[in-house]
Amino acid sequence: MGQISRQNRAYRFMKQFEDFFVARSRFKAGQKLTVKSVCLGSREASGEEVVEFVTVQDEAGNSYTFETGRSVLFDPEYAERDDAVEILMRELGISEAEALAGLKRADLFD
Repeated sequence: MGQISRQNRAYRFMKQFEDFFVARSRFKAGQKLTVKSVCLGSREASGEEVVEFVTVQDEAGNSYTFETGRSVLFDPEYAERDDAVEILMRELGISEAEALAGLKRADLFD
């Protein structure tokens, strides 16, 4: 099955079932949530891709952790030095030298 076919199937699923899931969601539009923490972690599916997560708490004291939806910040399988530097410069607003120094301190690139 090609990518366009998979995307079309996903769209049809969302169109058919979104209202049902929204009605049963633990979260409602306008609900107050408190951000408890923000951190980097690995996606569960790959265990390798580094992404940003946020933990929020609702009014009842229940905590939930979500991937924020930002792009993958680091993928060791596909990481090239120049790509990693570009991502760090874009996401953190740091210089190329700062990005390279940090990658070297993490022993990721020479």
